[in-house]
Amino acid sequence: MRKIYHLILIKVIILLLVFGFSHISWAAFYAQGGVGAGIDSDRNISVALGYQLDFLVKPRAEIEYLYTRAHYDGNKADMNSVLVNGYLTIPFIPLLDPYVGAGIGHARLNHDDSTMAQGIIGLEYDFTLFPLAVGAEYRYLKLFSETHASKKFDDNIFLIKARYSF
Repeated sequence: MRKIYHLILIKVIILLLVFGFSHISWAAFYAQGGVGAGIDSDRNISVALGYQLDFLVKPRAEIEYLYTRAHYDGNKADMNSVLVNGYLTIPFIPLLDPYVGAGIGHARLNHDDSTMAQGIIGLEYDFTLFPLAVGAEYRYLKLFSETHASKKFDDNIFLIKARYSF
């Protein structure tokens, strides 16, 4: 009887080693894109390149370009920004990954250069057969203008995005 349990245990370990852990990688580069709208903006387009570690909270870091068509100073204006973002994923539901993040960078709005910061919260669905994840996220953007202190800009943005790991 004991030999049967040992054989079953050995077979389960072999199956886990061959099939169960074959999809796990310790780290992965990824490309990400997203589109959305905000309360003070008509259009938001995000493109990012990043790196994710495969630890418990799946930390990742990325460099992002964010285009925003903003309502600023009574007019519509283009805002181009480059940010460095960091994320932590909270994996408590299989295939569904909630995450939080923050970013800081440089923005140009109406020919004014500014420092920009953002807070991020979202939810991703991770496909098991493909290295693809799709999700939705909320961002709070804040612009810190050095030139026009009276003209502050902040926005609440909602994005739909896709992330491909390679």
